[in-house]
Amino acid sequence: MESVSAVGPTISLKLPVTPSDAKRRNVPADSGSLVVYFPQNADAARALPWLSSLIFESFTNPIAVRPISLWANATSIVERLTGRGLDASLVLVRREEFVTAVCNSASDVQAALEIIWPEAEALVCYTPRLPEHERELINAVAKSRALYEGRYGALLPDYRLFVFMESGRLSTEFIGYESSLVKAFNSAIQLRQRDTVALRPE
Repeated sequence: MESVSAVGPTISLKLPVTPSDAKRRNVPADSGSLVVYFPQNADAARALPWLSSLIFESFTNPIAVRPISLWANATSIVERLTGRGLDASLVLVRREEFVTAVCNSASDVQAALEIIWPEAEALVCYTPRLPEHERELINAVAKSRALYEGRYGALLPDYRLFVFMESGRLSTEFIGYESSLVKAFNSAIQLRQRDTVALRPE
């Protein structure tokens, strides 16, 4: 495990996951995690552009952002997303509405996070695939919201990388394979070196 801490976020890379974590989270034994978290006194408004850039640089475009356990009205969220110029859709599965925003830039990611993050228990970012895979992904989560990490974890071999953010917490977790996590880790280091002053608590 490698951990880097200075002014700004702490960046912790764990490769591979421990056998107990792999079993608990239902992820492959050769996967790992990257956690980026800010100190409690960090300003969320200043951290969000940084996190948006990191997420954008960690994927191959486009990026899908989806809320988990959405508290707000789903139709209203879609309207707000499309009002910011994002490609947003709503899918109904078992009487539950699932929102997805597709992002093609760091500013798109930031807009999606600004709208979705305060209105959901958590959100996930990933590279969208064919419609039938999207349906599989939604069905997996619809079966049990309480076990969403494990259900996404089971689909990691197909999607390669997931990013999770929980409401009210200035932390982001990347779950994926070594190549994806090392790419995200290097991006995080470069971004922090570039933006140290901007990220310094006031």
